[in-house]
Amino acid sequence: MNVSRYSSRTQTERADQTRARILEAAVLEFSANGMAGARTEQIAEAAGVNKALLYYYFSNKQALYDAAFESVANRVMATGMAAMGAECSAGERIVRFTLSHFDRIHSQRAFQSLLQQEMIRLHRGKRTRLRRGWKRFFAPD
Repeated sequence: MNVSRYSSRTQTERADQTRARILEAAVLEFSANGMAGARTEQIAEAAGVNKALLYYYFSNKQALYDAAFESVANRVMATGMAAMGAECSAGERIVRFTLSHFDRIHSQRAFQSLLQQEMIRLHRGKRTRLRRGWKRFFAPD
């Protein structure tokens, strides 16, 4: 019975790794080419999977985009929250958060690109991830 659990866990781990590779490839493709210009063929090739597997994990291109945006936004948010959660004075926390913010601008170029694209979409009145994201990340508990 332990072998069965081990096999199942290994399959789950492989599935999680495959999904993570797809998301990372999607972040890069969407940040470089936008939602309209991104090609699922390129994402599949970069992730080392066939195109059908993209649709196994994500129902369509929009769902893949949404998951990619959320993935990178979660990483950025976790970094910012870690800086704010440090055991130090309020002033030191603000300094750490500010440094984290500028580090993000420099090191998370894919997020910067996706965020700018989302702001343009919002300005044009199109569907955007920003409204849902703001509520999720900034609404009081």
